[in-house]
Amino acid sequence: MDHLRRSTLYEEKILDGRNRYLASQRAGVLLEPSHFVQFKGNRDEAAAFVISRNILRRHLTPDQRSAIAAELYAQLPKRGPGQPKKVLSPDSDNTFPGADDQKQKVASQMGTSVKMGERASAILKALGSLVLITAARATI
Repeated sequence: MDHLRRSTLYEEKILDGRNRYLASQRAGVLLEPSHFVQFKGNRDEAAAFVISRNILRRHLTPDQRSAIAAELYAQLPKRGPGQPKKVLSPDSDNTFPGADDQKQKVASQMGTSVKMGERASAILKALGSLVLITAARATI
Protein backbone atom coordinates (compact mmCIF):
# COMPACT_ATOMS: atom_id res chain seq x y z
CA MET A 1 0.00 0.00 0.00
CA ASP A 2 3.05 2.26 -0.07
CA HIS A 3 2.19 3.46 -3.57
CA LEU A 4 -1.26 4.69 -2.50
CA ARG A 5 -2.14 7.90 -0.72
CA ARG A 6 -2.61 7.48 3.02
CA SER A 7 -6.13 7.66 4.40
CA THR A 8 -6.94 10.76 6.43
CA LEU A 9 -8.61 10.42 9.82
CA TYR A 10 -10.38 12.94 12.04
CA GLU A 11 -11.91 11.98 15.39
CA GLU A 12 -11.48 8.31 14.45
CA LYS A 13 -13.50 8.78 11.25
CA ILE A 14 -12.15 8.49 7.70
CA LEU A 15 -12.27 11.85 5.92
CA ASP A 16 -10.47 10.69 2.80
CA GLY A 17 -9.63 7.16 1.69
CA ARG A 18 -12.71 5.19 2.69
CA ASN A 19 -12.74 3.17 -0.54
CA ARG A 20 -9.01 2.44 -0.22
CA TYR A 21 -9.61 1.30 3.34
CA LEU A 22 -12.51 -0.96 2.36
CA ALA A 23 -10.58 -2.44 -0.58
CA SER A 24 -7.66 -3.20 1.73
CA GLN A 25 -10.01 -4.91 4.17
CA ARG A 26 -11.58 -7.02 1.40
CA ALA A 27 -8.15 -7.98 0.10
CA GLY A 28 -7.02 -8.98 3.57
CA VAL A 29 -4.28 -6.34 3.69
CA LEU A 30 -3.22 -5.58 7.24
CA LEU A 31 -3.20 -1.81 7.67
CA GLU A 32 -0.69 -0.18 9.96
CA PRO A 33 -0.65 3.28 11.56
CA SER A 34 1.70 4.45 8.79
CA HIS A 35 -1.18 3.96 6.30
CA PHE A 36 -3.10 6.78 8.00
CA VAL A 37 -2.54 10.45 8.64
CA GLN A 38 -4.40 12.43 11.33
CA PHE A 39 -6.15 15.59 10.12
CA LYS A 40 -5.05 18.63 12.09
CA GLY A 41 -7.77 21.23 12.30
CA ASN A 42 -11.23 21.91 13.65
CA ARG A 43 -14.59 20.52 12.56
CA ASP A 44 -15.22 23.26 9.97
CA GLU A 45 -11.77 22.77 8.49
CA ALA A 46 -12.41 19.02 8.35
CA ALA A 47 -15.64 19.64 6.42
CA ALA A 48 -13.82 21.94 4.00
CA PHE A 49 -11.13 19.28 3.55
CA VAL A 50 -13.72 16.63 2.67
CA ILE A 51 -15.36 18.94 0.14
CA SER A 52 -12.07 19.92 -1.46
CA ARG A 53 -10.90 16.28 -1.72
CA ASN A 54 -14.12 14.79 -2.97
CA ILE A 55 -16.16 17.31 -4.90
CA LEU A 56 -13.65 17.79 -7.69
CA ARG A 57 -13.40 14.03 -8.22
CA ARG A 58 -17.09 13.77 -8.96
CA HIS A 59 -18.48 14.33 -12.42
CA LEU A 60 -20.95 17.06 -11.56
CA THR A 61 -22.53 19.63 -13.82
CA PRO A 62 -22.08 23.31 -12.99
CA ASP A 63 -25.72 23.38 -11.83
CA GLN A 64 -25.10 20.47 -9.46
CA ARG A 65 -22.02 22.21 -8.05
CA SER A 66 -24.07 25.38 -7.55
CA ALA A 67 -26.82 23.45 -5.78
CA ILE A 68 -24.28 21.97 -3.38
CA ALA A 69 -22.84 25.46 -2.80
CA ALA A 70 -26.37 26.68 -2.01
CA GLU A 71 -26.78 23.93 0.59
CA LEU A 72 -23.46 24.96 2.14
CA TYR A 73 -24.48 28.65 2.11
CA ALA A 74 -27.52 27.70 4.18
CA GLN A 75 -25.16 26.36 6.85
CA LEU A 76 -23.23 29.63 7.20
CA PRO A 77 -23.77 31.39 10.54
CA LYS A 78 -26.54 33.96 10.52
CA ARG A 79 -26.35 37.47 11.95
CA GLY A 80 -27.26 37.31 15.61
CA PRO A 81 -28.57 39.89 18.04
CA GLY A 82 -26.11 42.72 18.56
CA GLN A 83 -24.15 42.04 15.37
CA PRO A 84 -24.00 45.00 13.00
CA LYS A 85 -26.48 45.04 10.16
CA LYS A 86 -25.25 45.26 6.63
CA VAL A 87 -27.00 46.53 3.56
CA LEU A 88 -28.81 43.56 2.12
CA SER A 89 -29.89 43.11 -1.44
CA PRO A 90 -33.55 42.17 -1.96
CA ASP A 91 -32.71 38.50 -2.51
CA SER A 92 -30.01 38.30 0.15
CA ASP A 93 -30.21 36.27 3.32
CA ASN A 94 -29.50 37.52 6.82
CA THR A 95 -25.87 36.45 7.01
CA PHE A 96 -23.42 38.42 9.11
CA PRO A 97 -20.73 40.79 7.77
CA GLY A 98 -17.94 38.73 6.26
CA ALA A 99 -20.39 36.12 4.97
CA ASP A 100 -19.61 37.21 1.42
CA ASP A 101 -16.02 36.12 1.97
CA GLN A 102 -17.24 32.76 3.24
CA LYS A 103 -19.58 32.39 0.28
CA GLN A 104 -16.68 33.14 -2.05
CA LYS A 105 -14.62 30.46 -0.33
CA VAL A 106 -17.45 27.90 -0.65
CA ALA A 107 -18.03 28.80 -4.30
CA SER A 108 -14.33 28.47 -5.04
CA GLN A 109 -14.21 25.04 -3.38
CA MET A 110 -17.22 23.95 -5.41
CA GLY A 111 -15.83 25.23 -8.69
CA THR A 112 -18.71 27.66 -9.18
CA SER A 113 -19.42 31.35 -8.64
CA VAL A 114 -21.13 33.09 -5.73
CA LYS A 115 -23.80 34.36 -8.13
CA MET A 116 -24.60 30.82 -9.33
CA GLY A 117 -24.73 29.59 -5.73
CA GLU A 118 -27.10 32.41 -4.78
CA ARG A 119 -29.32 31.62 -7.77
CA ALA A 120 -29.41 27.99 -6.65
CA SER A 121 -30.25 29.18 -3.10
CA ALA A 122 -33.20 31.17 -4.44
CA ILE A 123 -34.42 28.12 -6.37
CA LEU A 124 -34.10 25.90 -3.29
CA LYS A 125 -36.04 28.45 -1.20
CA ALA A 126 -38.76 28.62 -3.86
CA LEU A 127 -38.96 24.83 -4.04
CA GLY A 128 -39.19 24.67 -0.24
CA SER A 129 -42.09 27.13 -0.33
CA LEU A 130 -43.75 25.15 -3.10
CA VAL A 131 -43.47 21.95 -1.06
CA LEU A 132 -45.04 23.67 1.97
CA ILE A 133 -47.88 25.11 -0.13
CA THR A 134 -48.52 21.72 -1.72
CA ALA A 135 -48.54 20.01 1.67
CA ALA A 136 -50.89 22.65 3.09
CA ARG A 137 -53.28 22.25 0.15
CA ALA A 138 -53.27 18.47 0.62
CA THR A 139 -54.61 18.88 4.15
CA ILE A 140 -57.54 21.08 3.09
